[in-house]
Order: sequence, then structure tokens, then C-alpha cells
Amino acid sequence: MQNQTIIYFLEQIARLFSIHKNYPKPAAALPRLPNRDVKSRPKNKTEFTAQEKRVK
Repeated sequence: MQNQTIIYFLEQIARLFSIHKNYPKPAAALPRLPNRDVKSRPKNKTEFTAQEKRVK
């Protein structure tokens, strides 16, 4: 009887591991964000950031 319960628990643990393996990876599902550094740079000499406006 004791061997049967041990086998039962091992089967349950194996089932949990197989379910866990099938979950999708959350990082792969997320779309990549665009670089934010490009937006903060002034596009031409007439366009300034908020900090540069305060200095003037």
C-alpha cells in the first residue's frame, strides 16, 4: 500500500511538471518597446528639450 501512494504522488508531481513546461514564456509574448533615446534628442537645431529651454 505504501508503494502505491508513493507512485501516486510521483505521478502527480510528474503531471505538475509537464503542465508547467507547456506554459508559454511571458517574455516572448510581449512586444518589444521602441528605443526612447531617439525621441529625447532634438531633431534639428531649432528644437530644444525642456531643460535647454529653461537655460535660455
